Amino acid sequence: MRTDRITLAVTAAEAAECTGLGLRLAYLAYRISPSGVLLKSNALGQATGGVMAVMGGAPRLSDPAALVGAVTAECTAHAYEGVYLDFDERTPAAEFLIASLAPRLSERGITLYTNPLLDTGGVTVLSTSEVTGGSFSLYLRELRERYEDRTALEIVPLSVDFTLPSNGQGETISQTRLASLLDGGLMSYYSRELAAKYFTYQTPDGMTHFVLYDDAYTIREKLETAEREGVSESFLPYGRLREELPDILEV
Repeated sequence: MRTDRITLAVTAAEAAECTGLGLRLAYLAYRISPSGVLLKSNALGQATGGVMAVMGGAPRLSDPAALVGAVTAECTAHAYEGVYLDFDERTPAAEFLIASLAPRLSERGITLYTNPLLDTGGVTVLSTSEVTGGSFSLYLRELRERYEDRTALEIVPLSVDFTLPSNGQGETISQTRLASLLDGGLMSYYSRELAAKYFTYQTPDGMTHFVLYDDAYTIREKLETAEREGVSESFLPYGRLREELPDILEV
């Protein structure tokens, strides 16, 4: 598995923990204010290289040119290799920002990433790994057909509880709850199709539950499957996978 195509998403406070891992970092340290001003975490420090991640609500731009200039200047100051815009809605202001940033970043050799909701063409699309039905490989192939070489994968570890018979809607459960269930001696199985593990259990009221989850092994399988299917890059959440990371990377 090629670790040079893996990026760890880190908060500003987590960044110092990852300096010796040899992986590129995406800094979850930026957002845009309601008035359209770029804001940065004071804890970021002197980050160099990696990806500038701008999270949160879509901006309402009062001065679009100033915001584009601020993002570009931040990339220059920190030698960022990429910018990830992960807004929770698609607005005209978000579209304008992407359309304005894309050519300016491209001419500097900087990759612009967005989530699928914000795809306007000409950006690298970061799609989630959360597949709970069908085939994970087929899902990746469909992403490649849609976005071609603009496809990247965001690893979002599964931890979902379905009540059977299921309507397809599961409930996300905490890692504490998942560990408690597994510690109860339940037999766990691996689904090659989903690249995930699963088990079933019954509650005192007689209801049967099906739990689908990821661990270090399945996340590594997802990364290797993505590599085989031609997905060029993968992003992992460091805070969620801190303990599993050595096993995922086999270091």
